[in-house]
Amino acid sequence: MDPEMRDVIVHLMIWWMHVLHSMYQCFFAICTTIALRRNRISRRPYTVDFYANRVHLRNLVYNSDITCYNQLRMNRATFDKLCLMLDVIGGLKPTKNMLVDEQVAMFLHILAHHLKNRVIRFYFGRSGETISRYFNLVLTSMMKLNRELLKKPEPIAEDSIDEKWRWFKHCLGALDGTHIKMKVPMADKARYRNRKGEITTNVLGVCSPDGQFIYVLTGWEGSAADGRVLRDAISRRNGLKVPQGQYYLVDAGYANCEGFLAPFRGQRYHLSEWRDRRQPLTPRECFNMRHSSARNVIERCFRMLKLRWAILRSPSFYPAQVHNRVIIACCLLHNLIRRQGDDPLDIEIEALETTTNDMEIPYIQTIETSNAWANFRDTLANEMFVELMSHRDNGFKAGGLKKLQRMIEEKSPGCGILAVPHIQSRLKTLKTSWQVIYDMLYGSNTSGFGWDPDKQCVTADKEVWDEYVKSHKKAAHFKNKPFPLFDALCSIFGKDRAVGKGSLSSNDVHEVEAYTEFDTIAANVDEDTVDIGLEMDPSITFSDHPSENTNVGTSKSKKRKRTSQDRDEFLTEALKEMLAATSQDIKDSSAQLGACLDKLAREAMLDARREALYDELLKVEDLTDNERTDAYLKMIGDDKILVGFPNLPDKAKAAVVRKILYA
Repeated sequence: MDPEMRDVIVHLMIWWMHVLHSMYQCFFAICTTIALRRNRISRRPYTVDFYANRVHLRNLVYNSDITCYNQLRMNRATFDKLCLMLDVIGGLKPTKNMLVDEQVAMFLHILAHHLKNRVIRFYFGRSGETISRYFNLVLTSMMKLNRELLKKPEPIAEDSIDEKWRWFKHCLGALDGTHIKMKVPMADKARYRNRKGEITTNVLGVCSPDGQFIYVLTGWEGSAADGRVLRDAISRRNGLKVPQGQYYLVDAGYANCEGFLAPFRGQRYHLSEWRDRRQPLTPRECFNMRHSSARNVIERCFRMLKLRWAILRSPSFYPAQVHNRVIIACCLLHNLIRRQGDDPLDIEIEALETTTNDMEIPYIQTIETSNAWANFRDTLANEMFVELMSHRDNGFKAGGLKKLQRMIEEKSPGCGILAVPHIQSRLKTLKTSWQVIYDMLYGSNTSGFGWDPDKQCVTADKEVWDEYVKSHKKAAHFKNKPFPLFDALCSIFGKDRAVGKGSLSSNDVHEVEAYTEFDTIAANVDEDTVDIGLEMDPSITFSDHPSENTNVGTSKSKKRKRTSQDRDEFLTEALKEMLAATSQDIKDSSAQLGACLDKLAREAMLDARREALYDELLKVEDLTDNERTDAYLKMIGDDKILVGFPNLPDKAKAAVVRKILYA
């Protein structure tokens, strides 16, 4: 055989063996991979499957109006309209992995079903951080739609033929308050607890005759009365505006005054009282019947609002500031849905109202007094009072009034002063007077009032006082009138007083920037100083007053005032402690500032030395350009060399450079 042919055959055999070996390795790798994947679940990192999410969104929103309404509480046309408004007006923009419609769908799904973040994360296939971020983005964009979605008030025309409203010419609509449950810090629960014992916020809603919201004020504590919330609404810069000659319908909880028409008290009023074709017997009953029929529109709005959005039916998982904006967003969405027409919720509301009206309720037919019923009332009142006082975290504990009665009896034997009704009535009067003064000093929109600690009275300019008295008649007789117990009563009643600090109006939301998380700081309150009857120092008690610590005198037949010397000593000690703390803070801040300035000065000096380094190297003789460049690159990163090199003599500089280059 030819040697060349033999070499070719040998090379072909070697090549074929390599091919077989490679095929064997590939086959082995494939089999190993299949076996491993068959025995365990592959650990795939979290990635957003864009197309899968779009399929889910189509099934959720775009398949049918029935599915869209059940999941998002609006039909497809309204949903498209909302997305367009949020994009054009609200500034909500799509991202690489999520379009606007998916952002809005997540937001509406949370409002409609009140689901937690972890549930939405599973339902939409997104991370918890992504859901939280887009919820706040959509909520902020919703606040920018208030000018577009809030109804502009229109008075009832003279020639109106509406059966409910034709009697109320120039009426703008109706208003009322409703309580919405929420979660607040433990320190604030007393102020947010309403008369039913629930933790709520008092929301003022104003609507037009066609059931659209005109104005919404949220954030007031649940313990605040409806009339107080209304006074705050009309006193705000962007508050509720009622033109002269026009008015709103209100219930008996509000005062009947210009701009607000209330029903007659002591007469049948609610629609449930006019069942079974009962007819009014007097002009006042006739007025109340027609008034109730027209004003029922605000009750219907609140009922639809809570029935549509589950997040308003139970305490939400969001902070109070976010929850207030959520309430306004729900009202804006309500208006949008009403404008689009064909709201399926109308049928549900009518069914509920029909069911309620058709209920057979037994009525009492005779009015007779009985000892059994009187005893029941007395027993129930005692149980309520004991339970209330035993659960309060400030004020008088259970048995406190009895102990005050015993203390007075010891000081003035035979005086005949009892816990009930004498002491209880006096406390009620004191609390009413304290509330009037407290609202002047620390209420909303009450700038210009001050407190004179020497005269123990409220001070204000004549113009400020006269303007305030116009809307607060009870404050008139407190001008220059001493009230020495104000500071003491602050420690008893101050913590539970609603102040409307977190209230938010629907006309103010356009001024709110994007939401940032707030840290809730709970105030440390010494509860022992509030309890009456416990052993304590009779000369010093600390108040829950928001701006200062004051002292409470002992309870004797005449309140013993603290002397000016004791007050001066107390203030002196407080000032010393404040100055000592301030001095230490200034020292620490000065030391930190000095260190920062030293560091900045050193950095500036090093920068100047770096800029001048190459010029210094040019002055060194017997160096080539390459040597200068290499030396510059090595020396510019060493701070010690930069500091000391310019101070060396010329010969020493040359030696240092060579040592750096050839070390």
